[in-house]
Amino acid sequence: ENSDIEDDDDEPPVSDLTYHMIEFWATFVFSVLECVSLASTPKSLSRIYENPIFLKLMMFFNVIATLVPALLVSLNIEQFEILSHEIEYINELTM
Repeated sequence: ENSDIEDDDDEPPVSDLTYHMIEFWATFVFSVLECVSLASTPKSLSRIYENPIFLKLMMFFNVIATLVPALLVSLNIEQFEILSHEIEYINELTM
């Protein structure tokens, strides 16, 4: 009876691919929502930030830096998992 419970603990609730797909695509969706919320603010970006062009570039970089890892993991997780995580870590500098 207890051995059945122990066996269930060894298996993850979702596959590695499913976990990484959710992780990377959720990060991408969050970055898009972040851009939408910044772009749709009632105040103009020039009133909020001294350099709105720099902010737009950072928003663009943020979306690209979350889209690329999501696409790479979707294409081939075994080949691109480490690279995708590294890109995601670098992107943390923009946040």
